[in-house]
Amino acid sequence: MYFKTTSNIANLLRTKSEEFGLRNYNPSSFEIDIATILKKYNINFNFNQQLIHQTTENSRAFNMPNSINIKNNFISTNIKINNKEEIFRPDFIINDLNIDNKTLLLEPHGKQYFSDKKILKYKNFMDFFKDEYYVVLITDASPKILKNKLNKLNLKFYNICDEVIFSEKNLAEFERRIIKIKNSESMQKQKQTNHSANNFIMASKNY
Repeated sequence: MYFKTTSNIANLLRTKSEEFGLRNYNPSSFEIDIATILKKYNINFNFNQQLIHQTTENSRAFNMPNSINIKNNFISTNIKINNKEEIFRPDFIINDLNIDNKTLLLEPHGKQYFSDKKILKYKNFMDFFKDEYYVVLITDASPKILKNKLNKLNLKFYNICDEVIFSEKNLAEFERRIIKIKNSESMQKQKQTNHSANNFIMASKNY
């Protein structure tokens, strides 16, 4: 049963990647596990969104040395590291969940993939998008390993993400966190609904 579920989730991630122009992508077991939890709680997400470069009246251009645009939640960003252009492609974009009025991004990465280049990509992204997106890094690296890598680059945790979830043994902590975020969002929406209803009732009485 688990194999069937895993296979279905893997196919889902491949399909989503293809929708955004990334073909023949093989999702990691880490990404499959994250997606499985998101599906378990009916949380919609985009995965490996295609990077686009468009300038229209509906897009917001950011003044950067390396052309960044956002349109309809599509992220387009080219980042230069050591004079070489690099592309940052967010893993999971959760448009339905917000923290501090920022769209939630999930970045699961195994310790073996934490290169200096990857860390610098996160830093560049945070430098320009920290007011737009709330980045949660999920990693099986130990706090000590990640801290040592950041120290080499004279960086702190807050330079590369808003929040780190360490999952050396399993994703139980991530699951607890995503439940809390979803419940908080649901409560906020309910408050807004009640507030609108109360305002309507008051307006009706005044009428």
